[in-house]
Amino acid sequence: MAAAAWFLSPKGENQIIWRSSLLLALACCYLMWAITFLAQLNPLIEPRRSDIRPGFEHH
Repeated sequence: MAAAAWFLSPKGENQIIWRSSLLLALACCYLMWAITFLAQLNPLIEPRRSDIRPGFEHH
């Protein structure tokens, strides 16, 4: 997608701005996806069942 953004950006005075903006947007989207995906692999907060009596934990 970055190559498409590089070659298909409109020609003219603002070509560098178009390229930079598109590449930055793609990098941010990929980074957000990667952080979201990796956060699901090792969650910091584990779900707790509410129907278990306090003090009774099954290991």
